[in-house]
Amino acid sequence: MARKKIPEIDKILEKARQAEDRQDHEAAARSYTEALEISQKNPGIWGLLGWALLHAGDTKEALTAAKKMRNLAIKPPTVLSLPSKPLLAVADLLIAEIHRSAGRKTYAERYYRESLDAMPRAATYVLFGEFLAGLDRHTESKVCYQNAIQVDSNCDEAHYNLALWYKENEDYERTIRHLQRVLEINPMNTAAVVALTRVLWRFRSTGFSEALNVLENAYQVQPNERDIQLCLAFTYRLLKKTRDAERIFIDAVQTHPEDSGLHWSFAHFLGRDLKQAGEAEFYFKKAIELDPENAPAWFHYGQFLLRQKREAEAQVQLNQAMDLGFAIPETEKEAPVAQPIANSK
Repeated sequence: MARKKIPEIDKILEKARQAEDRQDHEAAARSYTEALEISQKNPGIWGLLGWALLHAGDTKEALTAAKKMRNLAIKPPTVLSLPSKPLLAVADLLIAEIHRSAGRKTYAERYYRESLDAMPRAATYVLFGEFLAGLDRHTESKVCYQNAIQVDSNCDEAHYNLALWYKENEDYERTIRHLQRVLEINPMNTAAVVALTRVLWRFRSTGFSEALNVLENAYQVQPNERDIQLCLAFTYRLLKKTRDAERIFIDAVQTHPEDSGLHWSFAHFLGRDLKQAGEAEFYFKKAIELDPENAPAWFHYGQFLLRQKREAEAQVQLNQAMDLGFAIPETEKEAPVAQPIANSK
């Protein structure tokens, strides 16, 4: 009878997987619950249910499912089975993430550590490191990322987080080294491309050239990725390759016609670099039409109007930007060339 139910449970689990792919975690949880009616003592399905419920925001029921998984990992349902440390590690990680989501920090830390005691896993070290960083325990978070790399040298998330730690501590050589490693592991990691670009920009002319090499490679892999297009356009601009910059900007706004940030960034370039005031104003107005709440668009439009000696109109735009809370981030004060990238969204 149990064998006859295997195809049935496989269909239910496939239905759950498809729901997860759609980000419909509640539907996935219903399917996992249906599967458990067939196989109540399957720790893996209890774990999948727990993750689905956590992602659906139901921490209470998620914790119940996670504890079921944990109990089955410690005390398997058959006498011939042995306790499973890998399953226990996953169950404890799930419990840690549930407590973290619910704001129970002490319990979260306890179960992160128990998960690592059961089985050191790179993913667990990364999540624990991020948890500790959220508590401003940055030195401990760094150790977690280093431990993750010891467990799995190809853990791109650990390299990325470690790179950000070094950047925060102004160790740019190690920042660059770890971001380059991320891209060796996963060339599709857009966040790493952008972070590496912005660090390289700090080194001015030589950094601009190195950033261009990184971005042109990334553009070959992901020609329609918005942030890569934007960084590439501005890097061409910094290298005074204005026609190349214009080509990429045009490509970007055509690929993403509803993106307010791209429109005002292109307008900024048209006004400052190509001196095409009419075209620039068209794209500034389009950016604001697309997103009236985009404070940087109002601000840079105001700056553009000041350069056009249209002070009264400019003041209206600048006041609107201030009303929307516009402020230049501290990171941009450190690296002004990055400003149009950072606050273009």
